[in-house]
Amino acid sequence: MNNVFRTHFFRFAAALAMSLFATTALAAICQFIPASGAWNVPANWANCSTGNGAPVGVPGPADRAEITGKTVLLSVSSTTVGDLYLGNAVVSGTGIGNTTLLVTAAGTIAWASGSYTFQNMTVIFTSTTNIPAANGPLTVDNSVLVLNASPTSMSADTVTITGAGAKIINTGLFAPTTSLTMTAGGVFENNGSFAPPGPLTINGAFVNQ
Repeated sequence: MNNVFRTHFFRFAAALAMSLFATTALAAICQFIPASGAWNVPANWANCSTGNGAPVGVPGPADRAEITGKTVLLSVSSTTVGDLYLGNAVVSGTGIGNTTLLVTAAGTIAWASGSYTFQNMTVIFTSTTNIPAANGPLTVDNSVLVLNASPTSMSADTVTITGAGAKIINTGLFAPTTSLTMTAGGVFENNGSFAPPGPLTINGAFVNQ
């Protein structure tokens, strides 16, 4: 009986290990190719054949989307991606509430050199770990960026929120390091912890809930 049990146990363990390996292997690191183009076109992504987005071949919940020096257009109403690698990147939608980008593993986001702009969309960062610091200018342009509840935390250097209806909604911990500027109707809405590590310049509408 013991030998039979051991045999079944080892078979189960081997099958589980192979399943976990296969799941991990499916994750894709997708690089955006054109200077400007649509997210949901597989031909616009390199190394993304296993991307589990919609359609298959674009970044999805298991994948990383790498966008450097490019503008990516999101035309579908809702897109989910694992994490992002951004550098001199613009991610643009069709309007707040019309286009939503959900980043489910924001704790592994990588910020390359340059600027990062979210434009005409809603972006939701969710993570169980700290989000790496955004060292370049972060712009929320006619967009809403939501930092989900604690333990999600994020720091950024220079933050600009611009446009009517534009917001950063913080329900986690937000720690800008240099400046926080709200212009043309932009608002910072703090529902969590606001913890700049040192002196901070704030210009514009800051709402502490």
